[in-house]
Amino acid sequence: VRAIDAHGAVTIAHERLATLLGLPATARIVTSDTLETRLPMPGVEGLVAAAIAQRGELQAARAALDAAAASIREAQAENGPSIGISVSDGNVQPAVQPGYTNQFVIALQGVWRLYDGGATAARVAAARDALAQAQAEYDELRARAELDVREGYVRLQTAAERVAAALALATSAAEDERLAEVRYRGQVGTQLELRDAQARNASARQQFIRAQADLRIADAHLR
Repeated sequence: VRAIDAHGAVTIAHERLATLLGLPATARIVTSDTLETRLPMPGVEGLVAAAIAQRGELQAARAALDAAAASIREAQAENGPSIGISVSDGNVQPAVQPGYTNQFVIALQGVWRLYDGGATAARVAAARDALAQAQAEYDELRARAELDVREGYVRLQTAAERVAAALALATSAAEDERLAEVRYRGQVGTQLELRDAQARNASARQQFIRAQADLRIADAHLR
């Protein structure tokens, strides 16, 4: 019964994978490597740096931070002098010398706002508050991104240790089965002992395969 269920689960897994890949549900996927392939452990600091540089929410937060800083400069600039330059030729009556003469005039005009009722200071203060809020949001997102990567790295390390433990268990169970078979052939052990050893060995192999799959999944989640 378990064998029938296992074959059905494999068929469903093939169909789901093919559908996710945009292939016909009847397609069968052949993996390019085996679960026994040893995975290289990536460097956690490099993964953290990549997450901070490439995550979309962090890029948006950095853009909001730059916009908030630009708002401060814009608010401060409103209290600065306003400079204007005008150029006129002889066809325009100049304000310096009356009368239409053959002259070329360049005028420079500067305007300073001496008092605006504190409006500029209020805008600068509001812009600084917006900058502080944007900085806090960016720092929170950055800390969360780093924490996500480090948690994923620990899960990957744990999965690798489980593979090692499952391998040791599978090796021991295989040796127990071999000894039980030797005892049974030598008419020292019973058939029940042999069947129990075979069942333990099969269970240990199943745990080892599951641990290898969990290692692959942890690596994919981390990346």
